[in-house]
Amino acid sequence: MKAVRIASLALTFALSAAPSFAADAKKKGAPAAEKKKEEKKPASREEVRKGPAKFKDLPKLEDVERERIADQKRDESIESLKKIIPKIDEGSPQKAELYFQLSELYWEKSKYLYRKEMLKFQEDEKKVDEAKNRGEKVADAKEEHRESELYRSETMRFYDLILREFPSYDRKDEVLFALAYNLYEMSSGLIAEGKAGEATKKRDQAVKRYEELIKGYPNSKFIGDAYVQLGNHYFDVANNLTKAKEMYEKAFQNKEPKIKSYALYKLAWCDFNAGEHEKALKKLQDVIEYTEKQEKKKEFTDLKTEALNDSVTMFVQLNRADDAIAYYKAKAGKKKQLTLTTRLAFQLADAGHHDNAIKTFRLMLNDNPVAEAAPDFTQQAIIKGYEGLRQRDNVKAETKKMAELYRPGSSWWKANESKKEVLRNGFSVAEEGMRTIVTEYHQEAQKTKQAVTYRLAGEIYKQYVDAFATGDDEAFISDQAFNLKFFYAEILWALEEWEPAAKNYDEVAGVQDPQPRKGERGLQREVPPVGRVQRDPRVHEADQHRAQKRSVAELVEKPLTKFEQALISAGDTYNKLYPKNADEIEVRYQAAVLYYDRNHFVEAAKRFTEVIGKWPEDKRSADAADLTMSVLEEKEEWEQLNKSSREFLANKKLVSAKQNAEFAKRTAAIVEGSQYKYVDLVIFKKEKNAKKAAEDVPQVRRRSSPRPTTPTARSPTPS
Repeated sequence: MKAVRIASLALTFALSAAPSFAADAKKKGAPAAEKKKEEKKPASREEVRKGPAKFKDLPKLEDVERERIADQKRDESIESLKKIIPKIDEGSPQKAELYFQLSELYWEKSKYLYRKEMLKFQEDEKKVDEAKNRGEKVADAKEEHRESELYRSETMRFYDLILREFPSYDRKDEVLFALAYNLYEMSSGLIAEGKAGEATKKRDQAVKRYEELIKGYPNSKFIGDAYVQLGNHYFDVANNLTKAKEMYEKAFQNKEPKIKSYALYKLAWCDFNAGEHEKALKKLQDVIEYTEKQEKKKEFTDLKTEALNDSVTMFVQLNRADDAIAYYKAKAGKKKQLTLTTRLAFQLADAGHHDNAIKTFRLMLNDNPVAEAAPDFTQQAIIKGYEGLRQRDNVKAETKKMAELYRPGSSWWKANESKKEVLRNGFSVAEEGMRTIVTEYHQEAQKTKQAVTYRLAGEIYKQYVDAFATGDDEAFISDQAFNLKFFYAEILWALEEWEPAAKNYDEVAGVQDPQPRKGERGLQREVPPVGRVQRDPRVHEADQHRAQKRSVAELVEKPLTKFEQALISAGDTYNKLYPKNADEIEVRYQAAVLYYDRNHFVEAAKRFTEVIGKWPEDKRSADAADLTMSVLEEKEEWEQLNKSSREFLANKKLVSAKQNAEFAKRTAAIVEGSQYKYVDLVIFKKEKNAKKAAEDVPQVRRRSSPRPTTPTARSPTPS
């Protein structure tokens, strides 16, 4: 009976030792499904596992408490055996048996202590997490297994003693397996401690003992377990797929159902890593069939669950969405079907199989359009799929549908209106998904300058504003409403739709609270702020480098249009209501440029000076200085140009900013050039004051020949 119990225990070891199969350059075929870290994953989206599952449960408090009394009796038995063994004759088979019993008690004691140590580690981790959440700086929790390892070492000392002193012991195969297993387990601990050399030695010793067991005891109950453990070694550590497959195939010949099914499961992963995905899928399906025929024990249920989970990866590699969906309907319950289908859909999308991903997501949505979790994984994923296919018309249509599906008052909303948490989650997920999409298009439009992309972004902004930025219930108005309305106005301005742009800018200025109101909306989850979209480039007269000087008539002030005036007014109101807002410099700079374009040079210079004074290190301050100097140059105000350029050059923050390096060189040249112009054209030629000219610029030769022209101030593009 004891041999049977130990055999069962050994199988548990085999399952517990299933490898993590971390990503390895030598292991081929695993799908690249990880997204960039900054991209937020929906709640239902899971990391794609790249290898077999682990079957190892964490200890539970009730397990340890239940064993406490048993441990007391175990200690009594240990002490009793320690007294009896010295009285038995050396070389007696009875003594070997007693040593083995003692080694088992030590091993059970080691496992008991290990579980206690792990429980303490879990409790310490919880305390550390709580402290970190309070903002405290504390060290991470550490596992401490000194006591359990001491008993494990004693166990192994007895194994070695039995093998050395009692070579004919009739349970030597059990001792060999237990010793090999413990040696391999110890190697893992040594690796964690950074002792790779010692770990390799332990592994080599373990492999040698497993091979000794296989060679010397071909009919042992532990043969199947030994083959599994060797297979795990070659698969997970030695990276020898051929040898691993050989070991698992031999384990599969074992009659023990647990070993047989587990070996088949690992053979499926051997096929997967060999690139034979069809064979891998077939073996996983065979595992599922085999486990269904066994008793409904936890180990078989767990193995079936993991085989179903892993089959998703195989179906995705084969791009067989329809077959997968039909298979899960036949083999999994309703809840598990949804989990598997969700994984399938996301992995198809990650693998670039957008058509099948869209089909799967749409099937999920059609099956239950008012499901509580629908906003998490359906409509926005469909939109992403169409974007992957670059089908922009479908993107626009599906984005509009998303706004209609999950906005307040929709059929989904009404079906879940009694569940405030569900409504809040649905609103937040749909809002965030739509916001992410539209800001991505906005940024793309800024890079590509394509009007079609600007228009698409504008249409989605409008849908967003209508669905999530307006309404009677303030609890369901997005905290990002202010930002998105502002960006919508920006898009309209870029498209030269002046009247609606001015109207939206004015509405933005009238919003009373542009900051997110955290904590005021009860169940609302915190929505991360949208990344600030860079300003769209404006095409205005100041952007064009003028090789020819403009005439007097061209420099006459022109009236601002009513839309331009409305824009400036809205911007001024906005900055007055919300001083030091994130967009203040952009709003101020844009207003100054508008005045500049309409030749309101005095007002433009005033506003440019304010920008330079408040944000000297910003690139737009260098642009503002350039435009100011350009005004003075065109009006031939040489003395003032020289004065202003000197002031700009003396502004260390303005000229020392890394992005303004070229501006500093240009301004230095303008200082020198404007001095020449002032001395030559004003003092020397106009005032006929050669003496003063000589005093102001001694190096200037007093002659009437043309002087060097002033380096033209650059006319930058506002950004």
